[in-house]
Amino acid sequence: MKKTQDKPDRIYKYENTSDYSLLNLESGIIYFNKAANFNDPFDCRFNFKTEVSDEELIEFVKNLEIKTNFSESLKIYLNKLPISEFKVKIEEIANKVLFEEQRKLREERGIACFTEANDNLLMWAHYGSSYKGFCLEFDSQFEMFDKIRPVNYSSSIPKFNLNSLLNLNNPKSDKNEEVYKIWGTKSVNWAYEKEWRLAHAEFGTKYHYPHESLKSIYFGPMIDLNYREKICFTMLSQNRGVKFYEGKISNEDFKIQFVEFQYTQ
Repeated sequence: MKKTQDKPDRIYKYENTSDYSLLNLESGIIYFNKAANFNDPFDCRFNFKTEVSDEELIEFVKNLEIKTNFSESLKIYLNKLPISEFKVKIEEIANKVLFEEQRKLREERGIACFTEANDNLLMWAHYGSSYKGFCLEFDSQFEMFDKIRPVNYSSSIPKFNLNSLLNLNNPKSDKNEEVYKIWGTKSVNWAYEKEWRLAHAEFGTKYHYPHESLKSIYFGPMIDLNYREKICFTMLSQNRGVKFYEGKISNEDFKIQFVEFQYTQ
């Protein structure tokens, strides 16, 4: 897994041709969406490790008691249970915690997605309105990217022990690698995306980035020229330092070639 300090100097974000994309660009906003809205139904899902030791059970009960304030009657009930039945009951509790924490993670936490490449054909097809959209290039050295993390691609869904479940939706646990495994792990089938992510405690958050952090805009080869005109015109009053690149479909290779151009009214 890559470390945060290995992030590329430039980070990219593909945009479709929706009104929201244009509005966000005009306002200098990065929108944090929720995982439940993503096109991958496995995103931010995790599994529960069923092999539980007696020590883990004891520690889990202590932590759960602190978090949920066990009633005296429940304490007495659990203490009287044989170890085999006790494990079954704890697993039932853990599964309820798992379900609720996973729901919160997918429905309440915000994630913003970026990538290392601006010329990936599948990315243009999936996230750039089938080559009709555009791609933003950011300087990753700006403060807003200090906590960006690379996605880890795996063949299996992350698994967690009992005590990990109690901290999954805690915003203060972002530095915990166990928590990062959840919102930072996807199937190996998505490895071509070379994705990097920023997380926020709440979805729907609109982060205003410094205008100077946006360095270039790459236009898909099929973009509507009137739509491109709106984007270029917006940049005249917002950030004249932004460079514009026109995408062209190569006649020799399966690639998009970008050529810088100057915009004039």
